[in-house]
Amino acid sequence: MPALIPTPDDLARMTPAQRAKIRRFIAQVALELDDAARDTVDLKHAERQRRQQKWGEAIRQHARNLQAQLPPEPAHITAARRQALLDNTR
Repeated sequence: MPALIPTPDDLARMTPAQRAKIRRFIAQVALELDDAARDTVDLKHAERQRRQQKWGEAIRQHARNLQAQLPPEPAHITAARRQALLDNTR
């Protein structure tokens, strides 16, 4: 019967790229065989996205609250800031 999993000696002689390829393949096989693991990974990913969205919304709300406390800026300052932001995103 052929050896499906490389031995420690085999791993020692492999390049880092080959070891990474083996790790990816083993992870892929494990996910295909284990539906529960796939569901857990999906649930963790969804929960992480919800936490990140909640955190981002809290930051945006804090910024809105701070902005509401400041007096309004003149229109030429707002236009200059917008132009600077546009220039920096190119």
